[in-house]
Amino acid sequence: MGRKSSLLIAGLLLALLPVAPALAAAPTITGVSSPTTTGSYKVGSPVIEIRVQFSEIVNVTGTPTLELETGVTDRTVNYSSGSGTNTLKFNYTISTTTNPDTSADLDYKATTSLALNGGAIKNATAEDATLTLPTPGAAGSLGANNAIIVDTTPPTASVVLETIGSAGNATARSTELGNLYLVRGTNSPTSVNNILSLPANERTTGTAIATINTDTNVPAAMLTSGPYKIYAADVAGNLSAASALNVIIDAVGPNVTMLLVSTALSNSSRIAVQSNETGKAYLVRDNVVVLNVASITGSGDANFNEVTISAADTVTSLATSTLNDGSYKLYAADTVFNLSAPFSTLITIGADSSAPTITTATPFTAETQAAVAANLVIKFNEPVAKFTTNNTKTFTLVRSVVPTITTGSLTSNVATLTFSSAPGFIVGDKITTTS
Repeated sequence: MGRKSSLLIAGLLLALLPVAPALAAAPTITGVSSPTTTGSYKVGSPVIEIRVQFSEIVNVTGTPTLELETGVTDRTVNYSSGSGTNTLKFNYTISTTTNPDTSADLDYKATTSLALNGGAIKNATAEDATLTLPTPGAAGSLGANNAIIVDTTPPTASVVLETIGSAGNATARSTELGNLYLVRGTNSPTSVNNILSLPANERTTGTAIATINTDTNVPAAMLTSGPYKIYAADVAGNLSAASALNVIIDAVGPNVTMLLVSTALSNSSRIAVQSNETGKAYLVRDNVVVLNVASITGSGDANFNEVTISAADTVTSLATSTLNDGSYKLYAADTVFNLSAPFSTLITIGADSSAPTITTATPFTAETQAAVAANLVIKFNEPVAKFTTNNTKTFTLVRSVVPTITTGSLTSNVATLTFSSAPGFIVGDKITTTS
């Protein structure tokens, strides 16, 4: 047999020998991620879905588990779906059981955190999957692929104790970023949704906190009068307890009145004004559009004058100096800048050619007696000044009652006299009797 024939026979024999199949590769984990949007989440937030992706399609039996790093108490979540695909899904619900969940960047606990829990994960050829996860925080891990914050700790809110007007601001703070809310003290909300469901005039819609533990102005616009608490909600939506202190909102403007004048006043005169609250009174040109105190004080010196009301329900003199001729309205504002409605009568500033006249006097006409130390009060139809250049002007009081004795009696050394009317005696009067 030749050499070529021997080689041919050997080749045929090798071709007839059985060939052992190659070993199939086991499925491996290629990454872990979540479709949940980057952000902060709290108890009550939607379920956070976690997806474990394999190198090939796998089939699941039983209920595998995934252990998450969630603070003092680590949570184990169960497999929910994905058999027959290359992605298995696990659902995580934030909890406060035993200890509140917390995580600055949610991830599983270790490379060994995926467990079969008595089940199985295999490929189509029944090869067991390799369950090794990417190192937490490293490429391919949940922490690297997502930025999910678990925050179950509410912030602390505080407010400065003060009274403010409806145009004012409460001064508040929070220990975390988020939003601040003013809420009427008769309410006790437990969530941001609770706050926003309250009547619009009993709560604010939220003021962003730019810096923690720093004063933030919370506008009180549109709120009704009363005591209010401040609440803080962090980025995750955890709501603080109510602030320890109240802020009082005074949304009611004062009432303003004045002594009516029947003639024009000069710009060196004044009017007698009165408010039921302390604050200021303003005499404002009637063509100024008045929306608030700022619109008055910003209208120019020739358009308004002001005076401080230091005592409620007390007459205060408001000068007309520096004002141009024209018609003016009278307003009052309280100490928190709530503005009154204008007084019903316009005040005219121009040439004043009429002398003041007396309208009433106390004691009133026909009164016949007064206390020795009683004041004589005279009211005029317009504000008047003391005479500064002519001190000869005087008021003359005339006694119009002349008493007469109608009866008399004598007992021992005591004489009792009865007069015809209330005599109106004054200090220095003498009584002379004749027997």
